[in-house]
Amino acid sequence: MKVLILGSGYAGLNAYYNLSSSFDKELVSESNEFIFYTAYFRHLMDKTNYISKIAFINQKKVKEIDLKRREVKFTDNSTESPDLLIIALGCDKSKITSKINETFSASEISLGSESWRDEMIAIQLAFYLKKMGKKVSYYGDLLRWAGEKTSDLVKKE
Repeated sequence: MKVLILGSGYAGLNAYYNLSSSFDKELVSESNEFIFYTAYFRHLMDKTNYISKIAFINQKKVKEIDLKRREVKFTDNSTESPDLLIIALGCDKSKITSKINETFSASEISLGSESWRDEMIAIQLAFYLKKMGKKVSYYGDLLRWAGEKTSDLVKKE
């Protein structure tokens, strides 16, 4: 069975690695780079690598997807008609790194999150900034959803 996976982000790579080797699978993306956005904070502090090249990605740009015919057309005029199509194109994150860089260049930073889902990243950012000697204020529940003991420990730090 031929499986075509569009997108090489977290979802696309997860699909690729979790499909049995009995499938004829192909991963297609515009880029052969996987960006570890969660490691980007560490990169800013320690200059660690946060980008990996993935050799098995077929680099192509999608031009059109016909879901009824399960057909994908690419900008190089090639076409794929797999038995199974997995679309994991994600979202445009190109502005994330510039916003993080902007935040890291300030000396006083006030952080918060709009939802409990974003708290972990905002708190992680606050700790990295504090470690860099920045004056950091955080406004939010500080992981109250994880329990009072956890929330109190994070507040203390």
